[in-house]
Amino acid sequence: HSSGCGGATGRPGLCGVFVATLLANASIILPSPALGAAALAGKVLNPWIVGLVAGTAAGLGEITSYLAGLGGSNLAARSRFYPRVEGWVQRHGIKTIFLLSVFPSPLFFDLAGIAAGTTRMPFKLFLGACLVGKIIRYTALAWVGRLLLGAI
Repeated sequence: HSSGCGGATGRPGLCGVFVATLLANASIILPSPALGAAALAGKVLNPWIVGLVAGTAAGLGEITSYLAGLGGSNLAARSRFYPRVEGWVQRHGIKTIFLLSVFPSPLFFDLAGIAAGTTRMPFKLFLGACLVGKIIRYTALAWVGRLLLGAI
């Protein structure tokens, strides 16, 4: 099987997981197929590596939310949840970013990323908390794929 790029076996390679996850997380407030990609990849590839690759891609993709906040995006203002999420970011900072990156909450996380940019949270803190949380999330999903789908 292929664990890297360019595999012709029809199984997901790590490059495919990276690109799919990066693109899915770079879109703001849209549903993401990346969760399924990580679970499927975990079925056939090392779940620890899948989690690291997918989590890193997801964290890098979330930079778009942060940049939208830095740019003063009005996108968040249209959400009735934004004031609440912005309050969480102001009060709890990287804890909010970390927790929302671990638990599947695309809408809330995108809003938190925008709030992090709007409130000028240091980029390194945002990215670090986001990467750690996303790696945890995608590693868990890859293991779910290995344990549940691998038996099929």
